[in-house]
Amino acid sequence: MVYREIGSAGLGALTMPLYIGMSAETGNVWNKRADINFDSLILAGSVFIGTKTFLGPIYLAYGQAQRSHSSVYLYLGQRF
Repeated sequence: MVYREIGSAGLGALTMPLYIGMSAETGNVWNKRADINFDSLILAGSVFIGTKTFLGPIYLAYGQAQRSHSSVYLYLGQRF
């Protein structure tokens, strides 16, 4: 994952940094240890925009994986 500050948003004391970024991921789940191999890994990636708030980080992301699987995410606060 990489991200970069691209500016700020808000007014006066409520100004917050604005970030844009992207991620690349791979993984899978197998029933048997013998099934594990690099050829069956699923590739995925995402792009996002976010900021820091008094409630914690907030960001909106779009992700896509192989086989046309995609998702939109809205995160608010810390991930656990």
